[in-house]
Order: sequence, then C-alpha cells, then structure tokens
Amino acid sequence: MVGIRRGRANYDPMRFSERHWDRFALISIGVGAAARAVWIFWVHKPLDYVYSDMSVYLTYAKQIADWQGLGVYTTFQPQGMHLLLAVPLAVLGDGRAGLWGAAAIWWVLAAATPFFAWRLTRLLVTPAAAALTALFVAIWPLTVTYSGYFLSESPGLAFLLASLWLGYAAQRQEGRTALLLGALAGALGAAAVAIRPQYLLNLVLVALPFLPRRRLNSLAVAGFAAVAITLLLAVSAFNTAIAGRPTTLSREGGVTFFLGQCRVRQVDVRTATTGWTIEPPVYVQNGGNYYSFRGHQIWEDGFFYRQGLDCLEHDGWRWPVHAARVLADMTATSSPWPQVGQPTLSTVIDWTNAVYGYGLLPLVILIAFVRIARRVPTAAGEKALLAHLLCIVPLALVYFGDPRFRATYDVFGFALLAAALTDLPRLIRRLAPRT
Repeated sequence: MVGIRRGRANYDPMRFSERHWDRFALISIGVGAAARAVWIFWVHKPLDYVYSDMSVYLTYAKQIADWQGLGVYTTFQPQGMHLLLAVPLAVLGDGRAGLWGAAAIWWVLAAATPFFAWRLTRLLVTPAAAALTALFVAIWPLTVTYSGYFLSESPGLAFLLASLWLGYAAQRQEGRTALLLGALAGALGAAAVAIRPQYLLNLVLVALPFLPRRRLNSLAVAGFAAVAITLLLAVSAFNTAIAGRPTTLSREGGVTFFLGQCRVRQVDVRTATTGWTIEPPVYVQNGGNYYSFRGHQIWEDGFFYRQGLDCLEHDGWRWPVHAARVLADMTATSSPWPQVGQPTLSTVIDWTNAVYGYGLLPLVILIAFVRIARRVPTAAGEKALLAHLLCIVPLALVYFGDPRFRATYDVFGFALLAAALTDLPRLIRRLAPRT
C-alpha cells in the first residue's frame, strides 16, 4: 500500500477554511442520512420489495440463520450477502422483525457511505473537494434509491470506502497504529469483497505506488493483507463445506462471463431435478441471444467459460465492436435495475443516469487525465481515485456492462469532479492577466 499526501500549494478554493468545508461536509452527510431514513423506513421499505435477487439473498440468509437446509445453491451467489442478512434474521427471527432489523443495517451502511467518501477524498485530495464529494454522494439518486432494496450495492460500497480510507490512512502511521489500522482496513475490505468480489481489484490498487520512490509501509501492508486473506479464506472454507468441493467466494463467475461474451438475453439451465433461468436486464432491454442447456448446473464454471470463449472466438476481429458496446452498456444505454420496474422511480433514475453516463463520466475522466498529466498539486490522489474509477473497464470487458455494476463506482467520479471544481479558483488566478 502507498501513502498519498494531498497537495497544499495555492490551496484557497472560494476562500473557505478547512473548518468551514468540514462543517459543510457534516451537514451534507446529515442530509444524506435523513434522506435515506425517509426512503428506507417510510417511502420505499426494502422488506416490501423482496423479489428476484432480493428474494434469493433472503432465502439463503434464512437458511443460514436457522442453520438448516443449507445446500449447494447457497454457494452460487456471493456468500457475504447471505451472511450479512443472516445476522438480524438470527437475532430477531426471519419474520417482519428480522426484515426490519436488516433494513436498519442497510440504513446505517447507506447513511455512512457519504461519510466514508468524505474521509477518503479528504485524505487523497483536499477538504474542499471532500466536502463536495460528500454532498454529491449524499444526494445522488442512484445511491439513495439502491438503499431501498436488499441488494449488495449499499453494504458493499460502504465497506469498500471504509476499507480504502483506512488502508490509505494506515500508510501515514507508524508502528502498532499502522498495523492496527491496516488490519481493520483488511477486515472491511474482506467484507466488501465477500459481498461483491469485483472489489478485489480495488483492494489490490491500494498497494500500487501512485507516488514515485515511495516505500511501502510494511506493517500496514502486513495487517491489511493478513486479515483480508484470512477472512476471505474463511468465507471460501464455509462455501467449500457446504458444496462438498473446493469453492471460492461464489460460483457465478463462469455463467456471468458467458452472459457478457455471448450477449445473453435469457439462459435456461436445467437438469431432471433443478432449474435456473437468468435474464440480464441490460440485454433484456437492448436485445440479446437465447440459450438453453440441459443436463448442466448453473455453477459449472468450466462449461460456461468454454461457452464464453467460443463466443469470443466467433467474434474474432469484431471483438473491439463488442468491447465498445459493453463499455457503452456500463453507462446509460439501458435503465438501471431494479428501479426500471417502477415507472415513476425509473423516470428520475433514467434522467440522472443519462446525465452522468453520457455527460459527466467521460468528461470527468478526460479532465482527470489532463490534470494528472499537468501535475496539479493533488495529482497523486487524483491518480488513485481515477484508478479506482477505471476498475469498471475490466469489469465490463471480462463480464458485461450494466449501469448497476457501475453505480457504486460513481463515488470516485464525483470525487474527481469535486477536485476539478474546487481547483477552478487557482486555475483562474493562474490564467488571469497580471496588471
């Protein structure tokens, strides 16, 4: 892991002091927490929207909470979601009380997300940029609305941001403090990856030297890696015990690879006693192919990876066209799921997602590259934020593009946007003619 110091040269955005920007951030975080409370406990109770993925997560969480009926199907999706939901169900029961307990956990994690975004951005760039990031994340409709479903977006993002914040903070410490902070960051990072394995790449990025000639903090790295690896191995061991064969965090990698490389609108996978049907929302909306496989299980990674590789071979020289399409699908070529199923909500989400996906996202990436190339005072921190944001690229190319997959990375885009906005006064002063 690498420590990154924010630049202080010419730091005078809009003449506010750090204390004023921090106060603004705390107010924004409070607004975000209140908005999520109204959304989760009154307007859009997640326990009233239990279907599709949400129903699957809760079904297996109940089995874990009751410690009975655990079968191989439990290992297909990321086990972290089941384990997290199982906690309130085990304590409060699997009825309405347990679901309200799960909703309370979702609110705590969703409300904490702007706080973690603030602390991470404050560490990497400036207090002004961090305050604006907190505001953007607090009011961003996609982040707010996802908290109203028992899906992995809210808890996964909260754990990821907390892990990145403490991981970078550990680099600035020495001795036992560095070790303990690194260990805590590793635990939170393991929770994020257990919920959404795609975040593993973000954790790896924490160790890259974004500043030249900066040495790694060995104690922070040791604490981070030891705890993260131990916890992820424990989850894998839990899956292995259930499946009766060596298993990782989930068993959906092969079929997800197949869905993206073959642009699958619907796939039916059936045996004499089991059956799965998967319909990726992005291809349901944009069109895709239909497949049916008999005599196979949905978790047969080897089989589905071969199917995906066959599609890659069939694309041949046309694969760059496929790559461009999946990257576009990551933005706004389709409506985010599951909001798309609610017409009133879908209208708001479609507009905000289109503005970000077609406008802000490419603009922010371009500006970030220019600022890093020009070596602005906060270039090192912005380089780290850009690297975390661009994790959406391999995610789309290896699997497939979906605005739902991208949504949790929007926080890094907002941080880069905030860094550019708060640096405008310095740029204006630099370009203004001297008299």
